[in-house]
Amino acid sequence: MKVSKYNFFAHTSDGERIAFNGISCSLAKIDDDHFNEYKLIESGEENKSRLSDEKKRKIHQALLKGGFIYPADSLDEIEGISFGYNKSKYADGLLNLTIAPTMDCNFNCYYCYEKWKKQRDKTYMNRDTENGLIKFADLFLANKRKLSVSWYGGEPLLALDSIYRLSESFIKLCEKKKCGYDSDIITNGYHLKPEVVDNLIKYKVRSAQITIDGPKDIHDSRRYDIEKGESFETIMENIAYAKKFMNVIIRINVDKKNSHRVEEFLDYLVGSNLTENIGVYMGRVYDCKQDPLSKHHNLLYESKEFFQKRKEILSKAILEKKLGWIGPYPSPLVLPCGAVNINTFVIASDGYVYKCWEVIGEKEEAVFHVSKPEIINKKLLKWVNWDPKDNEECRECKFLPLCNGGCVVTAMKGKNRCSYWKDNLSDMLGILAYKHEHLVGKRNA
Repeated sequence: MKVSKYNFFAHTSDGERIAFNGISCSLAKIDDDHFNEYKLIESGEENKSRLSDEKKRKIHQALLKGGFIYPADSLDEIEGISFGYNKSKYADGLLNLTIAPTMDCNFNCYYCYEKWKKQRDKTYMNRDTENGLIKFADLFLANKRKLSVSWYGGEPLLALDSIYRLSESFIKLCEKKKCGYDSDIITNGYHLKPEVVDNLIKYKVRSAQITIDGPKDIHDSRRYDIEKGESFETIMENIAYAKKFMNVIIRINVDKKNSHRVEEFLDYLVGSNLTENIGVYMGRVYDCKQDPLSKHHNLLYESKEFFQKRKEILSKAILEKKLGWIGPYPSPLVLPCGAVNINTFVIASDGYVYKCWEVIGEKEEAVFHVSKPEIINKKLLKWVNWDPKDNEECRECKFLPLCNGGCVVTAMKGKNRCSYWKDNLSDMLGILAYKHEHLVGKRNA
């Protein structure tokens, strides 16, 4: 037997030892017998075990099941990670499209990266581009089992007609090809009225990500409608209806100006009975222009600062407030993101096709246009051929299964893209163990 390179050990607040494996993402309490047997395997001294053969066999089975050990003659772990990476990169069963029917928006958030792209392109997708997109999907759906669409922008709900027409065409196309179809949307939520939700459900939009930046006063000072001003109450009313029919994920964009109010917003969700069918996560506000002279630059957390603040908020929410519906659980990332998958594309409103939504609108980064799609070309392969294991630091890192190199476009720019878990996993394991033992399944414990 061999021990996994990707094992982590920590303790709960009660002092119990827990073990976590980065490949299987198994999290388990581990008593002295299991831990001592593990240490003997690690040192190559299994023959020194004082346990009976039967107990030793059961312990080995448990450690194998969790991925904490593996047979000495099986595939090396890094080879297994490479196999999964390459298999998923060229997987041909799914066509995944992120579509921005417009980059226009009714909000003017200070941190919005899209508005810096030619001071926000207000182009809306026209019928010719829609028709070209349908033909593109028809071509790329050959022999695939499913089409998955994410609506994105800008604010996609400003282009509802395009969403409805394209959705109807996609559904008919999938019925003709006998493949599955599903959809989600990333929206500011302001126009997510009940009648819009009803239509989106009809067109198989199953989930919505909506950004709320804290309690009403904080949110309305940062995320307001350009024409009508305050947006918080309208969005929360829309969420209250939408969550009855679709999964709603609330993203909180965090900087130094609102981080101290996140707990208050979580309390608001509990007090308003808005936790059922709701997920919450925190995202870091960062400067897409990398301008240290920006008037907002001093509001932004550096990556490690943000991770620490996020951990503090999650710790209090789970251990003190007993909120079982918040807090990410680490999961293995076979691919860092869809940009490296051969069948994942981002479609701009003008029909240009990209591999990453961070570069949408930068035509030099477009891999082709929907009117002239190419299965393989040089620009496409720049993304598909990217491999985190080409970087020695990533290849040797214990956290590789949890990020697989992190954000690809950030890596291509030569910047640090290490994940949240690298600095916080050990501290978070005890918190997550408490959550899953005492709170999971209890919305307001």
